[in-house]
Amino acid sequence: MDKTVKPKSSDPATTLDPALRWGLAALSAGAAFLHFAAVGDHFSLSAAHGIFFAAAAWLQLAFALAVILRPTRGWMWFGVVLNGFIATTWVISRVWGLPVEPASWTPEPAAFPDV
Repeated sequence: MDKTVKPKSSDPATTLDPALRWGLAALSAGAAFLHFAAVGDHFSLSAAHGIFFAAAAWLQLAFALAVILRPTRGWMWFGVVLNGFIATTWVISRVWGLPVEPASWTPEPAAFPDV
């Protein structure tokens, strides 16, 4: 007989396998640290670039902690929207460029840290 204890919550996020939660947290924390590492270079381009990278990093780190400490459906959706927005911004910046100085609407080349 299976004697595992099931969480009492009906929120599916709290019943996610711990390995999946830790995996999501690790991926988000890894992305956060990559964004933290790039903040300085992007601030040298413009304040908007630097602020975007700093905000992305802090929000991804917050999501990583939330997935482990308080996994809820709301936090899972937050992670989907956050990382979807960041990925979409990256694609737009490589295909059409962003409407931000110093090089408005100029596509950026993809580089090793991007992949």
